[in-house]
Amino acid sequence: RWRERLLAGASAGLVAQTITYPLDVVRRNMQVESASGLAHLNMAQWAKRIIAEDGVKGLYRGLSVNYIKVIPTTAVGFTVYEELKAWMRVKPPQARV
Repeated sequence: RWRERLLAGASAGLVAQTITYPLDVVRRNMQVESASGLAHLNMAQWAKRIIAEDGVKGLYRGLSVNYIKVIPTTAVGFTVYEELKAWMRVKPPQARV
């Protein structure tokens, strides 16, 4: 049972990180380049700029390294949470009547 939870947590981390990573790349670029006179650009403009310079791949640069951190962390966190709920016999919300 814990293996299924570990796999579910790893999958959730992988999907969530893949979806949200481009926003982190844009945010990081905004922070780093704000001192260079480009502070007036919004997130959409930054995303267009990154895509124009590096293609869509530019929004995912560094993602594979980030997976090394995020996937195990999410998998373990999810598993521990679910195992502790089972150990403490916490019932699902619909069963708490």
